[in-house]
Amino acid sequence: MGLPPKPFLYTLDQVATLLALSAKQMQQYVYYHGVTIGRPRRHEVVARNIAPDGEPPEWRVHEDDLIHWMRRQGFYCYTRPVA
Repeated sequence: MGLPPKPFLYTLDQVATLLALSAKQMQQYVYYHGVTIGRPRRHEVVARNIAPDGEPPEWRVHEDDLIHWMRRQGFYCYTRPVA
């Protein structure tokens, strides 16, 4: 699948859409950095909160983390050349 130019932080909705999953289905694959206990499991993608302190959380997945996770899941990822 073609990914946008770097760097990019995906919302959980965007990741779910890329994988053709519902938001509810996506939840089983998310490791919330700083919230979930332990280390991320092999099937979990790391999401980080980018909201300022005191604000509601805004979870994002860094492109490098997403690509690494997708490759572990058996996806083939490529980047489109910038025109």
